[in-house]
Amino acid sequence: MIERAKGYISRHVPFFYRLLLANSLVVVAGAVLGSWLTVQTVRSGRFSPHLYVLLVAVAIVISTGINFLVLRVAMHPLENVQRVIRDVESGKMDARVDLDQVDDREIRRFALLFNEMLDQLEENADIIQSDREQIRRMALTVLNAQEEERRRIARELHDQASQALSIMLVGIDTGLKAMPPSIKEGHQQLTFLKKIASSTLEDLRTLSRSLHPTVLDDLGLLPAVRWYARNTLEKAGIDVKILSSGLEERLPEEVETVAFRIVQESSSNVLSHANANNVEISLVRGEGVLHVSVKDDGSGFDTSKAKEQHQHHLGLIGMEERAKLLGGTFEIRSHPGEGTKVMATIPVREEIYGYD
Repeated sequence: MIERAKGYISRHVPFFYRLLLANSLVVVAGAVLGSWLTVQTVRSGRFSPHLYVLLVAVAIVISTGINFLVLRVAMHPLENVQRVIRDVESGKMDARVDLDQVDDREIRRFALLFNEMLDQLEENADIIQSDREQIRRMALTVLNAQEEERRRIARELHDQASQALSIMLVGIDTGLKAMPPSIKEGHQQLTFLKKIASSTLEDLRTLSRSLHPTVLDDLGLLPAVRWYARNTLEKAGIDVKILSSGLEERLPEEVETVAFRIVQESSSNVLSHANANNVEISLVRGEGVLHVSVKDDGSGFDTSKAKEQHQHHLGLIGMEERAKLLGGTFEIRSHPGEGTKVMATIPVREEIYGYD
């Protein structure tokens, strides 16, 4: 009988009115019981201010306890909803309210709408994740195309422009040897042209290697970094220390390219802004990840102000975007007078890059 009554009330009496009825019963019961106790106490002649305070305190405690129990029973149907909310907050997006355990009509309707909202959120999350993955792969394709274009331009500079200048230098040397010593002005002009051609040839070779060093394709990341450090930082009088671990085998091409570009851009910033004497480059391959860091003892800078004032902005953005494009992280630590440390982590899982 009691269960049938509870079921009827749950199905036909709105949740708000059940709470109102329960609280009203508590108030009425408390008022009636309190009045009766007061009357009985007065009639017995034992009424006193202390007893009155005690009765009020007991009434408050009892009514609060009863009200708590009533509200706990009334709010019980919402416990399933609260549990699902906690599960969703912890990352369980497939959690749903079990409608079979909800008897209340209004709460059942709310739980149904709540489940539909979670279904829609999960569907949208899948779509967003799919779109992000597609954008990442498109950006990765653009990055590969950019590197391939760099490689092509570097090859053309080396194979065509550099060869043409080399032939020109040979021709100038031949002309100098064939020209009579008496023609001093001609010797001076050819010698001057030879210096210009030699300087231009060296600049072209440097540009070609900067665009895409062949040593990166032929030998891998670590030899390419050593070559770059020797030909840039050490030539500028900076002492370079290179630490490496776990690079006995070649990494995926995208990983090597991104890691090299981060080292290259960081080194360029050291040369342009840091006034450093020492640079430490670290390349460490761990479990499924490559850790890259470039640390200098230069002047450093305020990273927050640099972002606000757009100082070093494009270079920092480029390094960060390259790392995040491969699912990695990027961080810069620097303070004025304390040097700078650039750190990146790049996942080394070939399935990320579309390999079998």
